[in-house]
Amino acid sequence: MVSATGAAAFQSATIQNVGHAEGSERTNGQQWMVPNNRTLCAYLSQYYMTPETVKLDIYESDVHSFEKGVRYVPDALAWLFGK
Repeated sequence: MVSATGAAAFQSATIQNVGHAEGSERTNGQQWMVPNNRTLCAYLSQYYMTPETVKLDIYESDVHSFEKGVRYVPDALAWLFGK
């Protein structure tokens, strides 16, 4: 487990990008993709990182869509490296 001091010293950042309806038509673990991403980001920002270094981007999408997801790559890179 990484200590809060170690995480802060590392200055890491993460962005999670997920379609709002990803996994909704599934009966396996993918059906929890959006709620699990929310939980992960909340956990990371509470215990390992700061809210400013964790970003969750939930975009409009009826199902998993590579084409829609990659539209957010430039904004994600700007957020990660433009700080």
